[in-house]
Amino acid sequence: MTRFEDLQGLWQGQAGPAVSPADIAALTRSLHRYGRRQRWVFGGKVLLVSSILGWSFTRCREPNQIAALLLVTLAVAVVLSLEWRNQGRIARLDFTAPTLGFVNATMDRLAAQSNPFRRLYWPFIGTVVIAMNLMLGASHRIGLRLLASALPFGACELGLWFRRKRMAAECRPLLRQLAAMQAALGERFE
Repeated sequence: MTRFEDLQGLWQGQAGPAVSPADIAALTRSLHRYGRRQRWVFGGKVLLVSSILGWSFTRCREPNQIAALLLVTLAVAVVLSLEWRNQGRIARLDFTAPTLGFVNATMDRLAAQSNPFRRLYWPFIGTVVIAMNLMLGASHRIGLRLLASALPFGACELGLWFRRKRMAAECRPLLRQLAAMQAALGERFE
């Protein structure tokens, strides 16, 4: 009999959930809004890049120019597809049963969104530099080649700077909600 009473006492003495269902629902809604916003931004990027590449293809006549644009198209397609995959993973997170490890991992994922291309930076820039020089052909001077080689670095750094600013503004509310959830879960397990 005492065994049943011990189990009953343990059951009744359990702490309630560390995070309220309302907080979980609010965070889930925020993540869905974040995901929708990211889809709109991504659609704008795809539209802009495809318009520029389409316009460029109509202006190219030489085989080296066409090969350069195909190389850039391949590099951009890889980067955009990886970005789409990473954004989708964050937007589809399920917070029905949050744990401290899950919240920490989500916070790390959001923080990593400011520069998700760390591994792809040099291969992407190298590909674009090669394509720029391939597009120029053999007849151009060294100064123009150096400018064409430096242009992708500057453009990519400027784009990453805008991305960091945009992501900081968009992720700040989510990170605040996650920090509150992290604190609540941390208190429960202390």
